[in-house]
Amino acid sequence: MYERVILRLVKKKIENEVKEEVKPGKGILLGNESFTIKTYESNLDYMLIQKIGFPEVYKYKGPIKIIENDLNSYCEWHNGPLEEADDPSKRFYCPVMSEGFCSKHKRSERAIYNLCLSYRGEKSLEACKEIDNKIKGGEYVVYLVDFGEDLPKVGTTRKFRILERIAEQPHIIATQIYVTDSLYKARLMEINISKNKLANELWRHKWIQTESLYNSLVRMKNYIEKISKKFDISREAEFFRIKQPKINYIQGNIENKELEIKGVWGGYLILYSSNYYIYRESQLLHKDSIFIENKII
Repeated sequence: MYERVILRLVKKKIENEVKEEVKPGKGILLGNESFTIKTYESNLDYMLIQKIGFPEVYKYKGPIKIIENDLNSYCEWHNGPLEEADDPSKRFYCPVMSEGFCSKHKRSERAIYNLCLSYRGEKSLEACKEIDNKIKGGEYVVYLVDFGEDLPKVGTTRKFRILERIAEQPHIIATQIYVTDSLYKARLMEINISKNKLANELWRHKWIQTESLYNSLVRMKNYIEKISKKFDISREAEFFRIKQPKINYIQGNIENKELEIKGVWGGYLILYSSNYYIYRESQLLHKDSIFIENKII
């Protein structure tokens, strides 16, 4: 027996930290330097689901069926804190049908934080200042991720979420470039790095090939040096990555298939039903987008 539910979060276990030395291989023309990086694995901890019409959420880890048509979106507000990690299963989520935030929660701290990071220009920066006035003692990180194109991607997140945030994005390698206690300063740094064409704020989310690790490190080192010089940042770069699982996946219609979740990487669910499939988490979140077996953990 399956029940239609709202998917609120794909909670990941990021574990098994290993230090690796990355050296140039044969045929590498970009340099002869070695790099030490930290590598992690990302696995599914649980899915956080909400029953339609109720604020409580529950952990679920079992087969799912994906719904792709006639989806409803629900307000993204929940009562968890912004300034520190919490237990997501103890949250209450708004049960109101709405894109983004409903009228009751559109001026909540969570909505303002989202405005700071999701919008561009002065409206974004005013929202960042508002969060700084409301929340004291926060720590924010500006990070870079390389995904194999000419420019890295630059972003901002709360420091305690850095590994989770990188795990939500396809990447070859990542690093922190700037740490501050001001969300406004972090977002302004991100915007200025992008304005100076040293990184992009936006990019098209897609599954990528991650084999060219050494070239990625050389490319990232080059941009870190340029950014550090331009903005007078003195911070030694520490490189890390969430290792990509090696799978052979196919593209095909998966609606109404019973799917096992075999893994998570780069903001994708790795699904299995006779074949492997990948599906972007963001297409499912905050929507009544999945059927689950009528049991929770």
